[in-house]
Amino acid sequence: MDDRPIGIFDSGVGGLTVLSEIAKRLPHENLIYFGDTARAPYGPKSRLTVLGYARQISRFLLRQNVKMIVVACNTATALALDFLQKELPVPVLGVIDPAIATLGHFGRQGKQRVGVIGTRSTVRSSVYLYRIRDAFPHYSVFQKACPLFVSLVEEGWAEKKVTAHIAHEYLDELVREDVELLILGCTHYPLLKNMLRQEFPGFELIDGGIETAKDVEHYLQTNHLQRLQGKGDVKIFISDLTDYFQTLEKLFFGGEIAGIAEVPWDDLARDENS
Repeated sequence: MDDRPIGIFDSGVGGLTVLSEIAKRLPHENLIYFGDTARAPYGPKSRLTVLGYARQISRFLLRQNVKMIVVACNTATALALDFLQKELPVPVLGVIDPAIATLGHFGRQGKQRVGVIGTRSTVRSSVYLYRIRDAFPHYSVFQKACPLFVSLVEEGWAEKKVTAHIAHEYLDELVREDVELLILGCTHYPLLKNMLRQEFPGFELIDGGIETAKDVEHYLQTNHLQRLQGKGDVKIFISDLTDYFQTLEKLFFGGEIAGIAEVPWDDLARDENS
C-alpha cells in the first residue's frame, strides 16, 4: 500500500476532467492537482515556454511527495512529456498514448479512419498523427484545430445552438472524409460529448481522460503502488485563484472541491532558480 498522492497538472481548468475520471476510477487514491490558471492557455505558446512551465510545476509536485505525475494537458503532453519522462525520478504519464492505444480495439471492428481535434499547438505538433501512424500504419488520420471550443465550454455554452453551428464549421470536413473515430484531443472537449453525439452520430468519440484513468490504474496495479483502502483526498493548487475558477470547478469536476490553494506562478519560477 502506497499512500503517496498522484500528481496531476494542466494549463488551467480543463485537466479537472481528467482528475474527475481518475477520482472515480481510483477512489482510494490521494490526488493533487495543479492548474496553471495564471498562464493559461498553453495552446498558442512555444515548445520551450510550455516545457519550462511543465518543469516548474513538476518540481512543485515532487515537493508534495507524489508517486506519479499525470500530464493532464494535451498541449503539455505533446510538447513536454518526453523530456519529463527522462528527467523526473517518478513515472510520468500523458493523455495522448492512452487515447491512441484504444484505437486497436476499434480497428478490430474495421474502424480505421481517425479524426483528431485539439488546440492549434497540439495539431501543429502532429504528435497524434505520428504516434498513430507508428502504432497503426494502415489507419487514415485527419487533424483539425478547434480553438473556439475551449472558450465555448468555459462560457457554459456546450449545449447552445451556436456551439453546434461552430462544430459543423470545424468538423463537416471530417464527415466528408468518412472519419469513424474522433479523438477529443483537449481536456475541455469531453464536455461537448452530448452535442457531438447528437450532431455527428457517425463518430465514435474517444475521451483521453477516461483512457488515461485506465492507464493510471493499470500502472499502479502492475507496479504495486496502489492505495488500497480509505477514501482518498483531493487537493487543488492553482497559480491564480479567482471567482471564475470556482465557477468552472463545478463544470469540469462536477462539484465543489475543498482546500483550493494558490501558488503564484512567480513563486514556481523562484523555487526553480533557488
